[in-house]
Formats: sequence, C-alpha cells, structure tokens
Amino acid sequence: MKSTVPTTAEGASFNISRRRFLRSASAFAAMASFPSLDGSTLDIINGKIWIQEDGIEHGIATDLEAAGIPRHNIVLGFQPPEIRPLTEYAAA
Repeated sequence: MKSTVPTTAEGASFNISRRRFLRSASAFAAMASFPSLDGSTLDIINGKIWIQEDGIEHGIATDLEAAGIPRHNIVLGFQPPEIRPLTEYAAA
C-alpha cells in the first residue's frame, strides 16, 4: 500500500510504503529508549540506524537488537567502509 500526499504547490509528492513507515517508526522508538546517548551517536540514514560512536562496554548495537531492530537495519558507521561488510551488521 502506497500513500501519495501532495507537499508543494508544484505537485511534488511524498511516497512511502506502510512497511517502510513502520520500520522507520520502530527505529525512532528504539532510539528514544536510549536517552543517555547524545544526538551525534545515532543517525537514521536511508531507513537504517547508523551508530556513529559507540562508547559503551557491551555495544549500542546489542541494545538495538534487544529493542527489536534487526541486524540488517543497523550500520556500524564508526567502522571504515571496507570493514563493514565483514561484520554481522549492514554495510550501508
């Protein structure tokens, strides 16, 4: 199911599937459950959670998984791009 909502007078539209919206909404909910993290630690880019810094002992990715975010939606942004495919998380 796709929704199309006009956003400007020129007729541009915003398309998003229900599934993509729910994934984004769950990502925001999971991120909200970590109030101790500052705003520069996590980003949502292209529907995936990017961990830019990870200074906690057991890892933020572990907490995100426990909150219901699948590994393929978590990117270890603090790792160099050539290392990310070797991890168990998304490359980008």
